[in-house]
Amino acid sequence: MKKINKKNENEIQLIDLISLLFNNKLMFIIFISISIIIGVLYNYNSQNLYKFTLKIKPINNSAIINYTTTNEFIKTNKLAGHEQYLVTNSNVFEKFVEELLDYQELISVLKKFSNTEEQVSTSSINSQNFELASIAKSSFTVEPVYSKFFGENSNSYLNLQIKFVWQDKDEGIKILDETLNAVLENLKFSINNDLENYIRNIYNNKIQKDTSRIDHLTEQSLIAKELGIKENSAKELLQPQEYMRGYRALDKEISLIKDRKYRTLNNLFLEVDELKKLNKNQLINYNFNLLEINNLKRSLLY
Repeated sequence: MKKINKKNENEIQLIDLISLLFNNKLMFIIFISISIIIGVLYNYNSQNLYKFTLKIKPINNSAIINYTTTNEFIKTNKLAGHEQYLVTNSNVFEKFVEELLDYQELISVLKKFSNTEEQVSTSSINSQNFELASIAKSSFTVEPVYSKFFGENSNSYLNLQIKFVWQDKDEGIKILDETLNAVLENLKFSINNDLENYIRNIYNNKIQKDTSRIDHLTEQSLIAKELGIKENSAKELLQPQEYMRGYRALDKEISLIKDRKYRTLNNLFLEVDELKKLNKNQLINYNFNLLEINNLKRSLLY
């Protein structure tokens, strides 16, 4: 009996609620309409927000054929960590992303635009730089785009996509374009500078070895002269001491070492100078004409 009464009470409450809504339907419709109008007006008067998306990927191997000679030299003259100096598509791509995500180029570009000036306070230089870095990190991201043949746990993704959010469409395009150009310019300088330093280290190592060899031969030649050993003989060749070769042979070797021109290394320096003239856009594969632009404000309206 109690269950029946409770059920009847619930039915009565539901009927009362429906009756209340029906009797006040005009007020309810007006309230909803006003809310929608306020929301639309607010969104209309609020600032635009655009999302820019650009896909980037490594260059193919044929694009780095100009670095074949320097790569072969590095492989045959290995120093500690020599792999990072090789100009391969994967190394270049990794360095590009690292350069992009230090945000230095983006921060430098952001300083030129009015929208940034409005967001950055007129406080100290350090505070302004901190605020600019915060704006850069919050508006700019790089995300992997995985191939359909590989999962997210694989490193074998085909490309990355840059995402940038900005209030002004034209400014956003300029900021992204100038940032990428600055990153590529710095990347090009970094690659060629690293190659020069590597070759110079090899050159300095050879000079150091030659200098040590000359010092040793000079000492051995003085000993040979003191002992009157001008030329070697079959018997003297069996002796472990180098002065037994005779001072004529020792002095000749010293002269040859001093006359070395290091042509291979000098040619490599010249080749790096030529590599500096290459177009920076050959280092990374992307097409700025395929930049995707979405109005986030408009997407909220529909």
